[in-house]
This record gives sequence, C-alpha cells and structure tokens, in this order.
Amino acid sequence: MKAESILPICFGLVFLGVITWFLMVSALFRRLKRDHPEKFHAMGEPALILNNTPRTNWTFIRFLFKREDRALNDPSLSTENSCGNVSSGKRRG
Repeated sequence: MKAESILPICFGLVFLGVITWFLMVSALFRRLKRDHPEKFHAMGEPALILNNTPRTNWTFIRFLFKREDRALNDPSLSTENSCGNVSSGKRRG
C-alpha cells in the first residue's frame, strides 16, 4: 500500500477517536454535574468549550489518572472512568 492511500485512513481513525473522546468527556462532565455537584464545583466546573482553562484541564486530568472517582462511591461513574486505567497502563482492582 502506498502512503497516499494510508493517510486518509489514519486521518479518519484519529478524527473518530477525537469525536469519541469529546463525547465521553462531555458525558462524564454531565454526570459529575448532575450526581456529584460538590466534586464538579471543586474541579472548577470544567466544560469542553465555555470553561476550558488550564486549571480545569489539570483538575480533570488529575481526576482521571489519580482515580478520584473512587472516593465518590459511584460504581457506574468508576466504570465510565475506566479509561484512566487504560491510558495510564494500570490494571483495575
């Protein structure tokens, strides 16, 4: 296969991954706002566009990688945040 034919496929996969990430993050923000407003407020009320600051990005990344969802005792939220395990290379348990 030539590089010219692989490039559109790679671009499409990356584009699909970005859209999926935005949908997952948006759903997580909605759940935090609805079910855990204290934590949502403590994180600086993050959003994809309107309140997308370095501070809120940092608190969100820390929330994912330090598995701060566990302290909320919400098993369904912890399942949604299992992407933190995959992206950091940690195993569940």
